Amino acid sequence: MYKSRQIADWIIHKTHGNITHSKLQKLLYYCQAWHYTIFNEVLFDERIEAWAHGPVVPSQFSRFNNIDFFQNIKVKDCENIKLKSKTEQLLNEVVGIYNKCTDRHLELLVKREDPWRETRGNIPEFKKCQKEIKLDLIETILYKSKLKLKTQFLSHKTVGNIKHYIYLCLIIIHPLIDMA
Repeated sequence: MYKSRQIADWIIHKTHGNITHSKLQKLLYYCQAWHYTIFNEVLFDERIEAWAHGPVVPSQFSRFNNIDFFQNIKVKDCENIKLKSKTEQLLNEVVGIYNKCTDRHLELLVKREDPWRETRGNIPEFKKCQKEIKLDLIETILYKSKLKLKTQFLSHKTVGNIKHYIYLCLIIIHPLIDMA
């Protein structure tokens, strides 16, 4: 298991620093969600909270709170991290797919998903919330119904199969995402 700082640094290096604080938070969420769903393993052992603009890892929010939420993060401020092969293969796909979206598009995607909405409950959209989005809730609501696809496409857990599985789930979960 990694620290959220390590995964954040890996994402920042992977995107060559062409990533905002806002987008980093969403990518951390999706990396954790997909890693847990596919490998049944926690990627990093830190809370993800249902904040007003989407999921946030508080330690990484605090780490980068000295820069504007929509300003790019500098690579020089990050360590170059080496991940296990299977984790790196998966995160390459997750970051490659979701990083194509704008900050605003990612926020809209997350807010359409039940884990964020159910965690926040009746809290108004722009009010403060520090409730944790539970991994079991993410897996159960978003991806468990896709178990048949998961079994078919991930029997050998090759990169190609993982990529196809993520794309299929995205088409089902987020029909508005641009898959080009």
